[in-house]
Amino acid sequence: MSAAEEIASPPPPLRGEILKLDDIDTGFSANNPKRNRPYVVVNTVGMLVRVVPQSTNMERGVLVPEGAVDGLEEGCFVPRAANVRLSIVLRGEPMGHLPEPYLEAVIAQAYP
Repeated sequence: MSAAEEIASPPPPLRGEILKLDDIDTGFSANNPKRNRPYVVVNTVGMLVRVVPQSTNMERGVLVPEGAVDGLEEGCFVPRAANVRLSIVLRGEPMGHLPEPYLEAVIAQAYP
C-alpha cells in the first residue's frame, strides 16, 4: 500500500476504542437521541463496526467509574450493541481506550 493510499483509507477503530457518536447514526435511543454519546468498539468486520453505547441514566450494563478514562463520566455501557457503518464510526471523536476489566465485560454482554 502506498503512503497516499494509507492516508486515504485510515485503519478501522481498534477494539476497546471509545468514540463520540450520534445516536441518530447508531439507532440508539430513538425517543431521545443524543449527540456525541460515548460508544466503545467491540468488533470490526469488513465495513461494519459493532459498538456499545454508554448511558449515565441507566443502571443496567457494565458500570465504568469516573476517572477510568479521561473525559468519560461515570455510567454504564448498556447491554445493547449496534452494527454501524465504518464510514460513520471513522467520523467519531476519539476519547481513549476502555481498560480491562471493563472491556472484557462489555464484550461479553455484547455477545451473549
